[in-house]
Amino acid sequence: MISSFQVHPLETDHVKAVNPRYYRHRSYYHHSNTRTSTKQRIMHKEISLFITNKEGSQLGQRIRQVRLSRKLTQQAFARSLGIVQGFLCGIERGKKIPSDTLLIALSHLYGINMEWLVSGKGPMAPVRETDNGQVHFPLLKRTPDTFPDQIDNNDIETILAFPNLPKGCFGLVYSGEFMAPTIRDGDIIVIKPGEPVLHGVVVLFKNRWGEPVLRRYRIKDNEAHFSADNSLYASFKPDASTLIIGVVIAVWRNIRI
Repeated sequence: MISSFQVHPLETDHVKAVNPRYYRHRSYYHHSNTRTSTKQRIMHKEISLFITNKEGSQLGQRIRQVRLSRKLTQQAFARSLGIVQGFLCGIERGKKIPSDTLLIALSHLYGINMEWLVSGKGPMAPVRETDNGQVHFPLLKRTPDTFPDQIDNNDIETILAFPNLPKGCFGLVYSGEFMAPTIRDGDIIVIKPGEPVLHGVVVLFKNRWGEPVLRRYRIKDNEAHFSADNSLYASFKPDASTLIIGVVIAVWRNIRI
């Protein structure tokens, strides 16, 4: 039995966990030796100058999370960063504030998203483009309340790399029959927040109960409607609490030959 992916560009739904037998896991972390530009160094320095005591404590917790994710002792982790264990212990407890140089070193050495490291926003690892033109993006287990502005590392199932996609995408595993046959149960949907919501596109939105729903956006008589591609289900109008998260730009299907 051979499994492969087939991409389908696009003309209550729930998110479910990914079966690792079907979807190939891509390395989440990336070690980069690329030099930081002067502009980046200035930006990181400006960010670190405004860290409060409370934020310093949360920063220390995130640094500890990085260390534990690599299964390193404080001694080994401190040695890799060129600092003493006692100083690292103080950082993790929120008693010490790391310098901008140390943050940059940690970010590059362990492939950590600087925005997440400083503020907790976004994924731990940055969305990045590979050398062969593929783009890495997170495949989420669920859509948290703060999605897409903020994603906790616990919300990420794995990192996927697909070609011919813009940066800033997110992936979810679709469950349901509302959008069949266009999108089927088990398909990976690729979502791009911030895309124009035009007539005929498929959008992911949250309803009044905060549940993620997938429907096609249509304009009828100058009014917006959400419709299912499955003719068994009726269309409906969005209400004031409807929040459109993003537009589905591609569907990846696991097929067996």
